[in-house]
Amino acid sequence: MDVIRKRLRLSSCVMTIFEVHGHLDPGQDDSILLHKFEQLKTALNSVDLDKISENDVQEVEDATNRLLKELGLFYPEAVPKLSSLGSKH
Repeated sequence: MDVIRKRLRLSSCVMTIFEVHGHLDPGQDDSILLHKFEQLKTALNSVDLDKISENDVQEVEDATNRLLKELGLFYPEAVPKLSSLGSKH
């Protein structure tokens, strides 16, 4: 898999988690968590994607999808919003 596809797939997972946080509590000002998301995005840009395997990327996507599924159990009112986010496999 080429580096561009890996970066897109991993970035999609990070952005999905970021978006989920905003949908669950859009009025919450959680600057610490937002700072952690920014660090995660920055770290993603410094990862040597040549050393990341297809299996590694798939594990991150699977974990993101599990998170969305589990959040759906706790926030059933958010399921319509959450179902439009994340990787579609």
